[in-house]
Amino acid sequence: MSIDTNTIQFQNISDIKSPNDQLSIITKINSSVDGWSNYTRHIHKNYLGNPNSYQIFKIAKIAGEALAYIIVRPEYYAEDVSYISYIAVDSTNQKKGVGSLLLKHALDILKEHNIKKVKLDCRPNTSAFYEKFCSNHKLHYTSKKIGTYLNGNEKNQITFTF
Repeated sequence: MSIDTNTIQFQNISDIKSPNDQLSIITKINSSVDGWSNYTRHIHKNYLGNPNSYQIFKIAKIAGEALAYIIVRPEYYAEDVSYISYIAVDSTNQKKGVGSLLLKHALDILKEHNIKKVKLDCRPNTSAFYEKFCSNHKLHYTSKKIGTYLNGNEKNQITFTF
């Protein structure tokens, strides 16, 4: 089933007042994405209820249903660089434009705040999504292998430059 991307709304996580509701949204999305359930604890501990730990924490919704989220934090070594800690789309809504719209929304906010570069780490099988996104939005990017995750999967780093 197709999604009318014009009906997607973006909401700051901090606008959801109940910590249990915030956690419930992240848990629901992460549990639908293969291998992501383990990240829920890290997000709960480091980001939920701690607005100083991120620049952007947005939820993408349609008709009140949370479909995706993105968390962006400052890069520690440079004022004009940010790092996408997490971007996840509910598995039933992947490949429908939700992730691209959420990423574009976040990058537009970062550009308004004079961020020049945005980095993220990803598995090689998701690098193509980011490379296509950059091509579609005329963004310069670099991609390089930077090591492996704790589970042994390769880790790539993508850097977007505005």
